Amino acid sequence: MKYMREKNSSYKNIVICLDGFRHGGTQHAVLHMLPYLYKTFGKVYLIILQQDKLDLTIAPNTNLEIVRFDSIKLADIHLLKKLYHFFRLVKPDIVLASMYRSIVLTAITKNSKSRLIWMEQNTYLMRTKNQWRLLRILAFRVFKIICISSDVENLTSRKILSRKKMVVIPNPVMIPSEDVNHLTRHNDFIFVGRLVKQKNPSLALESFNYFLKTYNLDSCLHIVGDGELMPILKLMAEEFGIIEKCIFHGFLPNKDVYSILNRAKTLISTSIIEGLAMVRLEALVNGNCLVTTNSGGTEQYFRANSDIGVFLAKEDKLDFSQKMYLSLSKKYWEPIAIEKRKRVGKDFSPEKICSLYVAQFNS
Repeated sequence: MKYMREKNSSYKNIVICLDGFRHGGTQHAVLHMLPYLYKTFGKVYLIILQQDKLDLTIAPNTNLEIVRFDSIKLADIHLLKKLYHFFRLVKPDIVLASMYRSIVLTAITKNSKSRLIWMEQNTYLMRTKNQWRLLRILAFRVFKIICISSDVENLTSRKILSRKKMVVIPNPVMIPSEDVNHLTRHNDFIFVGRLVKQKNPSLALESFNYFLKTYNLDSCLHIVGDGELMPILKLMAEEFGIIEKCIFHGFLPNKDVYSILNRAKTLISTSIIEGLAMVRLEALVNGNCLVTTNSGGTEQYFRANSDIGVFLAKEDKLDFSQKMYLSLSKKYWEPIAIEKRKRVGKDFSPEKICSLYVAQFNS
């Protein structure tokens, strides 16, 4: 493969390295920031270690070069050689890496003059002691560690012991261009996320079932996402007798997710652990109410149980369903309440978040 370095550019080159590019918070954050990175850097390289037919679509750009591999393991000698060769040819000024394999392999293979920034996007409680030990050893090769929330920063600093290198910057959210104050919405709910244990979608379904049985409202639950729990969730819905009230969409493009948000009133987020579930902020910017568990940056970035229609719920179907019902109250759907929710996301625009990243690159 040939890699073109912009030798005469007055801007720096950046390499972004990710394990994969399927649906996920990190991938969407990168997509949101790419247009602003094109304006800042002479060349943007995106490395995807394991490509997949379900990868998110990336709009072509003359400033973007995508390098795809088919690697599935950490100890991949062939991949190590390829990355080592790549970094010596391209000589990037900045290397931005997220996800375990990417942060490890970039630390090993990058050239000495490149500034390596790790993106820590979650409270990775599932990492083993040996995985954390390896990161602690490799951290000396890292220029900065950008954590998505203070919860992530606290955990990462305890494990890696490099707090001086850490800074907290949230992911960006897309700011809707249309006026969402006057949309016609139904008393419907939406869950967005991978259907895996971490996201706890079964609590969302159990709470919705209890909501229907208790309050007898004509509501639907939109479930946007896919994963190993999909068959179990569909079986649960059938057993509860609410399958006709549950719409399983699978993964959808962003524009289709926003279309559903525009028709529904409340996002429900039931995650057990998170770094910061950006879909919560995206929903608020879109005017939706929010019922969420207290996982990953919830209290750091917006006030829960306040007059704006944000409810912090226990991991319990009774409490969750009660707050789902409260979120439909008329006072939360007055124009002034909707406007308060929209204001929450102004500090998370892609342009602003990208500028915070660039400031760290140059610090």
